[in-house]
Amino acid sequence: MVRRIRINFKCEVKMNRTVIDLQYEIKDSCIIIKKYIGNGRRVSIPEQFDGIPVIQIDKFAFAEHRQLKEVQLPATVKRLGAHAFYNCRSLKKVCFGDQLTDIGDGAFKNCYELNTLQLNGNQKKMRGMKYILSEFDSEIEVVLKENRLLFPSYVFDYQENTMARTIHQDILGAGFSYRNTVFADGIDYHEYDSLFYKVEADSIQQSVRLAWYRLCTPYQLSQKAKEIYETFIMEHITEMIDYLLNQEDWEGIRKLMDWELIRQTDLPNILELAQKKQKIQAVSMLMEYQSRFGMAEEKLFEL
Repeated sequence: MVRRIRINFKCEVKMNRTVIDLQYEIKDSCIIIKKYIGNGRRVSIPEQFDGIPVIQIDKFAFAEHRQLKEVQLPATVKRLGAHAFYNCRSLKKVCFGDQLTDIGDGAFKNCYELNTLQLNGNQKKMRGMKYILSEFDSEIEVVLKENRLLFPSYVFDYQENTMARTIHQDILGAGFSYRNTVFADGIDYHEYDSLFYKVEADSIQQSVRLAWYRLCTPYQLSQKAKEIYETFIMEHITEMIDYLLNQEDWEGIRKLMDWELIRQTDLPNILELAQKKQKIQAVSMLMEYQSRFGMAEEKLFEL
């Protein structure tokens, strides 16, 4: 028998009341979510109802909810049915636990905006993560308890040889190789870091973010890889600062200063960039950093 439940809870950000409207059934002392019939943009499903654990999201349960932007699955969920989130075209972030090991075909089909996966659990249990990553060829971020990673994009390119009546497949982009560093029992960080030269050749913007994430959360980061990432950021400091300015990540800019990755010769261009973007706080920080070198200001920057 399919049942319906309406769950009221306080939203942590806005502190207002939110309603999750679900249909579910109880089978073998476990709950299966059959259908979401609410209209929320962010949905967090509880681990249990009346002491009974939620272990499965059924097929098509969230399909066609195009307003949905973020969903948090409970740590108890073990299975996503086929097309569970089919055509959720605004979905950007999915959080799940390390018990998720069984994912049906096309669970996230046509979720074109999905760009963040968060594993709330042991990263030595990555079966669910590996499967979801393999379903997407676009750039995607992975958030773990210990660190944050970027998996670049890639595309398959098919070249037809008419004379030989064959089709040759090429893989363009580093993303496919990066995804192959993820296994059911964890991530091979040595291999992940060794692939940096590939994404560096593809995209400076992706490379900057990937290197930044590794330096900020250096889980299993070797000294050699650390030096490679640091050197890259120093050589592309304008792109690095541009990214941080767009994010208004003042703490990130402070880290670059503390790590001494901003060279004296790069300061004039960086200051000009910060001023052009009208990021007053960043301009002030950079001018303070400039004073450490005892540099006379060749140009007046208006605050």
